[in-house]
Order: sequence, then structure tokens, then C-alpha cells
Amino acid sequence: MSIFRHVRFLEAQGHQQTLWLRPPWFHNSPEEALKTFQAYQPLSAGVEVRFLPDDPGQISGDAVIATDWWTAYPALAVSHVRERFYVVQDFEPQFQPMGAGYLLAENTYRFGFKCLCGGNWLAQRLREDYACWTRAWPLAYDPEIYFSQGSVSTKHSAIPRIAFYYRPSTPRRAVELALAAFELLHAQGLHFSVDFFGEPLAFTPAYSYQDHGVLTPPELADLYRAVDLGVVFSATNYSLIPLEMMACGLPVVELDMPGTRAVFPAGTTLSVAPDPVKIAAGIQSALSEPAQLAQIRQAAAEHVATLNWAASCTAFEQALIEGLTA
Repeated sequence: MSIFRHVRFLEAQGHQQTLWLRPPWFHNSPEEALKTFQAYQPLSAGVEVRFLPDDPGQISGDAVIATDWWTAYPALAVSHVRERFYVVQDFEPQFQPMGAGYLLAENTYRFGFKCLCGGNWLAQRLREDYACWTRAWPLAYDPEIYFSQGSVSTKHSAIPRIAFYYRPSTPRRAVELALAAFELLHAQGLHFSVDFFGEPLAFTPAYSYQDHGVLTPPELADLYRAVDLGVVFSATNYSLIPLEMMACGLPVVELDMPGTRAVFPAGTTLSVAPDPVKIAAGIQSALSEPAQLAQIRQAAAEHVATLNWAASCTAFEQALIEGLTA
């Protein structure tokens, strides 16, 4: 979603773009891929969509931009460009165990690409650990979808509802930690209900719950406005979800990790150590102290009010121009 926001913004600014896709993998033709884009992330007619040629060296332009670690390898083979850039939205080596995949992903940070990083934590890490040229652009949210309809002191229900981002297929979301914490709270006799979203549940909880599976953005916003607490974990870089929850007036429980600590000002989230016992204690404390939740809501609302995609995309474009003229 973030990549396509930048693509649309750059198109509106008059930049000519071609999206190069891995050859037949999910789609059989560029035309099929374009249909998917138009259904979910619409593009203007000025953006071309093509499959990567066998020899990426024949691609030409002012800049080539890699968008994940795999695409960095063909981007390295592109020779007829003034500069190579790398959109880094997470520390991808940590997506997999130590081994060839980790090492190949980490190696891309040594290619000499100029890195356009989603957040300050990534920019600092790549700059300090790999001597990369980095510029950061912050994640944001869509205020037409994600907005608050209540006061900062709103309590929604007699039995607290917790919206939990359940995505076990993405290990960095550390869902096992939250599930263990919920089991502890249930064993301690706390009454609560968990609204699971992200993927269909693969088990039956012993406590009260609802299984929402995959929701659309408007459905997510409605859920965030209806519950009392949001639990979404990021073990590497932060994600859009906490920002979208904050914009809806939902206080967020997040892991106390370097990636989250670097981007969320103190007091904007309920920060918990990556330990089920401490997570459970933090949730129980928050649910029993409405004043604490109100303070978190207020601080979070003030933080997200400083964020918008126009500013983020502008920072992205300015970094590209700077990188081309440096």
C-alpha cells in the first residue's frame, strides 16, 4: 500500500514510471497484473507495467528503485541509470532464520544503493551498521477512513473488547506472545473478549472471542472504534496498524522493541516487554484504569495528527531528487 501511494504521488508530480515485475509468478502477463492493480491499488494510464527481462541490464532511466531484498539483485544488474535506490520498509533479514536467506537479504544493504526508509529506526540502523546513504519517510494513515467518533474517555462495553492483529503467517507479529497472555488473563478470571482479525483463526479460544478474518479498511476502522484496546505487535519495524488504531481513538498495546521505541513518542502506546506475563499484566492494568487509557488516547491522537501521506510522499520525492543530484 505504501509503495503504491508513492507511485501515485510521483505520477501526479509528473514523473514517468515503469513498474517491473518478476516474470510469470502470480500473473501470466503484465496486462493481468495491471487488472489486479486497478482493482485494489488503481494506477493512472501514465504508469507502465512490465515483466523483468532476462537481462535487467537493458533497463534504462534516471533511477531504478528496488522495493524488497529480492528485487535488489536485478536492480543491481541495471546499468543504464544515473542512480540506484532501495525502498526499505523493514529489516528483511530478520524475516527468516539465520542462513542463506538471511545472508542474501543482509547483503543487499552493502550494494551501495541509496535507501529510502520507512521510519527513523531503519534509516539509523542502515546508516550505522552498513554505512548506507539513508533518508526516512514516516508511515501515515488515511483520515477519510480512520478517524475517532468518541471522546478520549470513552469506554465501549461492560466486558472489555480487545482487537488483536492475528497473523501467525508473519512471524514478526509475535502472535504467540499475545495468545499466551490472553490465556493467562483468562486463567486469572479476567472477563474480556478478543476480536481477532488478520487471518481466520486456526484454533478455538477458551475465552470469549469473535473471528473476523480479513477485513476491509472501512471494516477495520469500524472495529477499532467499537472496542476498548488494540493489541498489535511488531518485532522489527513498525506497521501502519497502530497508527490507524490511534487515529480511531483506540489505545494500542505494542512491544517495547527498538523499532517501535524509535518511532512512537513516550505515552502514545502501552509499551510492554516481549514476555507473556508482563503483557498480561500490562493489559490488565490498562483495562482497570480508564484514566490511563484516556491519557494514551489523547497522546496518540496528538501524535497521529502530525502525520499525513502527502508529507510522507513529498519527503520520498525530495529524497529521490536529492539522491539524483548529490
